[in-house]
Order: sequence, then structure tokens, then C-alpha cells
Amino acid sequence: MPSEVIRAPPGLPNNIAEVHVTGKTTTSISFDWPSPSGNGESVKHFYVRCREVRVLRGWLGGSPASPEVSEASAGKYEEVDQWWPAVARPFQNPEGESESGWARRASVMGGITQTYVLEGLQPASCYELEVVAENAVGLSAATLSGEVKTLSTEPGPPSQCRGCPGDATINSVKFSWTAPTYHGGEDILGYEVRWIPNEVYQPAPTDIEVLLKDSQRFILGPDCFEFVAEGLHPGDAAVPIVRAWTDAGHGGWSRLPLDADIEDLSSQPDNPAEMEIAPILERTEAEDHRLYSLKATWICPDMMGRPILCASHES
Repeated sequence: MPSEVIRAPPGLPNNIAEVHVTGKTTTSISFDWPSPSGNGESVKHFYVRCREVRVLRGWLGGSPASPEVSEASAGKYEEVDQWWPAVARPFQNPEGESESGWARRASVMGGITQTYVLEGLQPASCYELEVVAENAVGLSAATLSGEVKTLSTEPGPPSQCRGCPGDATINSVKFSWTAPTYHGGEDILGYEVRWIPNEVYQPAPTDIEVLLKDSQRFILGPDCFEFVAEGLHPGDAAVPIVRAWTDAGHGGWSRLPLDADIEDLSSQPDNPAEMEIAPILERTEAEDHRLYSLKATWICPDMMGRPILCASHES
């Protein structure tokens, strides 16, 4: 009698050997893994699940938050330890292969690289990926990637610069700022300060590009939070901005001062300058019973930061 072929019943898929990290950005991590043997059945799906391990807070809407709008948790790591819902991923056939007999054998035998990109993550934060294979019989045990940290990003902006009017002189003014609340996962390496003079009683500039084009530039260390703008005309203001940088790059600029802030950013006024040209007297037509009148004209001197309150003369 001819022999009868008896097949052993199929079993659960083997466990996935290892989940590899193939790339990272500030907001994504790329993984791959070899498909396991299906033990007599095709591996049809993989269930992928992410664990949010440790998250750096302070990332708002795709950019770092400024101190003025930051929450108390900004710039701090939070131990989350929370699993996201699992996502089903179909078996990925080799490129160019359809659901052919060869592709089906590959899904049964294993060894075909599967890929997945975990997106929508926070910069400088830690995650872990879990992958489970599925065939018609059931699920394999889970395989974990281990903790993976996304890339760091640039720091947030420092606070708006504030004037220190008590330290102002007739030619200088001091201003200060606070460090970014969001550091992007790296240490602050220094600050770049820009400022331009603003004439007394002129509105504060509102276009940061104008300031960057005409400003003076200074580089300070990571522990410096104040600067003295020198060379001002008496009564004029310094309009400053500042930004931090780390190994990940330069952060955003601090907010521009408003009109209400200019007084505290102004240098002290001084006594009016001496009149260098004597007044000119001219005879004019009489304005009363006298034969003629006299008209005096002169060039107003530099008022050194304050308007004219009164003028005196001697005949």
C-alpha cells in the first residue's frame, strides 16, 4: 500500500528574534525585524505597540514653548510608563513580490525584513516598541526593542529682555533675561545677544528682521543672564533680543519689547547741550506804536533725551 503523508498540525509563530532601531529623528523612530517562521501557517499580521517611557515636557504644537507660555512641567522629564493601543501591520512581502506561492512560503518560513516607523513622538524622549507575530493559530510572544531615545532638538527661546532702570547711565542701560524653560535635551552652551538703539519717544520696532539686519551682536556664556548696552545717546533706549544654543542648534529669539517696556530700557537723560551758535536778531515791521520790532531766531541744541520745558532769555 502507498504510504500516507501525515502533516503535523501547525503551531503558533516563532517569537521574533530581535527588533532593531534603524533610524531616529526628533519626532520619530524607525525599526525593522526579521519575520519569524509561521510553523506551518503564514504569518499574516504583526501587532505593534509603543510604550511611552520618559518624556521631556514643553514641546507645544511642533515647536518649543517660550517661558511666557510654558507650563510648570516644561523642561522637566516625566516618567510616563504608558502603553499606546496596538496597531495591526500586515505582513510585508519582498519588494516587487505579490501574494505568490514564493511569497506565501516566505511568510511561513520567515526571514523577510519588516519595517515600521513610530511617529508623532516628543524630542529627547524615551520609547519602547513591542512586536507580536500572528498566524491562523494565534500569537507569538512579544519581542521588545528596549528603550530608545529620540534626537534632541534646539532649545526654546529665553524670556523677553527686561530693563534694569536703576543701573542706567546717560550712555548705557542694563537688561536681563531668564534661561529657556525648554532645553531640548541638551545643555545650554551660550547666548547670542542682539540690540539696536531706539530714539527717545520713538515707537518700539515690531519687525525682528529689521533688528537683526542693523543690530550689534554679542556672544555670552551659559551662565550670563544680563548685558549692558553701551554707546547710547542720552535718553535713547536699547531694544534687545536674545537666543540660546546647544549642540542641537540655535533656539528661537526672545520676544521683542513692547512700547510699554521701552522706558525701563532707556538710558538716563542729561542736561541740554550748550548752544553753539548765537541767536540772530532781525528788525521787522512794528507790531505796536514803536518804530519797529525785533525777531530773534536760534538753533535748538540737543536736548539730551527730554523735551524742552521752558526757555529763558536776557535782553
